[in-house]
Amino acid sequence: GLAQSSGQLIAARAGMGIGGALLITTTLAVVVQIFDDSERVKAIGLWSTVNSLGFAAGPLVGGVVLDHFWWGAIFLINIPVALIGLVAVVRLVPEFKNPRGERPDLLGALLSTIGMTAVVFAIISGPEHGWTSARVLFTAFVGVAVLAGFVLWELRI
Repeated sequence: GLAQSSGQLIAARAGMGIGGALLITTTLAVVVQIFDDSERVKAIGLWSTVNSLGFAAGPLVGGVVLDHFWWGAIFLINIPVALIGLVAVVRLVPEFKNPRGERPDLLGALLSTIGMTAVVFAIISGPEHGWTSARVLFTAFVGVAVLAGFVLWELRI
């Protein structure tokens, strides 16, 4: 494989997780943008079906790969899939520009990320440090407060 240490492998897996999360939301946004109202329901249904089949087939394909190949091949199998996807996007997805020219909501993204990270950190830290420890309570409070700020910000937009 490409990773020379366990740290590199973990970092690469984290990157793959982020990429997977972005892929799901981005593909749905593309489907919503390129199909008109009459086709949108069918397109979203097909999108959901393909994603569900992928989630179900992933462990099965992973098991077959692990059974017949080197364990590191499990990470390399994504390369041809990604290349096929990139070629398909370039050839099949029309270019779309927002006529309103809206900018991304960076503050909203930052607030939601910080808030969710703090809440998840508090939940993960609870069993180790005690649910009533100052560290866990403070982190949970900060997370909930930042998420409340996020909701207020989003309602304002």
